[in-house]
Amino acid sequence: MSIIEYFWFIILDLGVDFQAKNLYIEEEDITIKAMVWDTSGSERYRAITVGHYRDALGAILVFDVTDQASFNNLDYWLDELRNIVSSR
Repeated sequence: MSIIEYFWFIILDLGVDFQAKNLYIEEEDITIKAMVWDTSGSERYRAITVGHYRDALGAILVFDVTDQASFNNLDYWLDELRNIVSSR
């Protein structure tokens, strides 16, 4: 098993979805790597997400439009991000 296969196995086992893509910005002549970690807002993945917040240059908060509680939890996750970013 390669390191990449092992990595994907660990991610799948944890129930975390991860995607990465290189994006070329023609106007700036640069390539950036966008990485998306989807933990479904689950508290059990908090230890994993905190490490990624520290190194992130941006974040996208997403909620389920069919679930009011999902929308209400945005304040919690925004506070989490702010607390971690302010401790840099």
